[in-house]
Amino acid sequence: MRVKFVSVNFNSSAETIKFIESVSSLASAAVHFEIVIVDNLSEESDLNSLQEYVCSCDMAVNLIVSDKNLGYFGGLNCGLSFSDNRAFDYVLVGNNDVIFRDDFIEVLSASYFDDDIMVVSPDIVNNSGVHENPQLEYRASLAMKLAFKAYFSSYFMSILVFNFSKILKKLKFRKVFHQPISSRVIYQGSGAFYVLTKSFFKYYNLLDDRIFLWGEERLLANQVVERNAKTYFFRDLVVYHNENSSTSKLSSRRIWQINRKSYSIYKNYM
Repeated sequence: MRVKFVSVNFNSSAETIKFIESVSSLASAAVHFEIVIVDNLSEESDLNSLQEYVCSCDMAVNLIVSDKNLGYFGGLNCGLSFSDNRAFDYVLVGNNDVIFRDDFIEVLSASYFDDDIMVVSPDIVNNSGVHENPQLEYRASLAMKLAFKAYFSSYFMSILVFNFSKILKKLKFRKVFHQPISSRVIYQGSGAFYVLTKSFFKYYNLLDDRIFLWGEERLLANQVVERNAKTYFFRDLVVYHNENSSTSKLSSRRIWQINRKSYSIYKNYM
């Protein structure tokens, strides 16, 4: 089996090094790995740390240094363009702040997915023990669309909507998965990590990267739907997610601004 791993580094070399070490721990004689890391114009000290590690790493790592910040999916696309994705059985793309469960490759190699499965979303467990997938089992309801519209109408309104949603969570009107649900076809998986199958590359060379950051998963869901294909949540594939390591220093207003810009693009694909 041939597997390609693609991730992006942005001022978070410590997380990227953990990611590479986690991939290295999965290595076996029966599986050929290709690791591609794209640095998204990190600070010099962070990039130097990553370069030093890559030079001393036992496993071959392809480090691409971008001369500009390409965004999340833009950075992944840079890595996808490094080699022919059709030469691999699976192409794994996602954040650098994920760690793989020890049996990840074993489970993946023993799995079979129908030809209409373009994307496999694993069970992603965050630091709080919450399972991030499935993000959306179905397309957004009218109520959800109206809530998003209100949230992004102004920063003040976003605070009101956010506080109201916290109340809803306490009242359990919103699903939070503390245990993984059964494997099934879903509409949209978490953008933290994906497995792209050969079926994806029958139709696309790259991800839809019109969004710089946050909301990209909606564009990927649309790519799948456009081809009458499916995204499959597979609970037996497990990764652990240290959330938002490269964006944790941003202010809440700046995060809202970035999300608002993304919403202007993905709102038609909810």
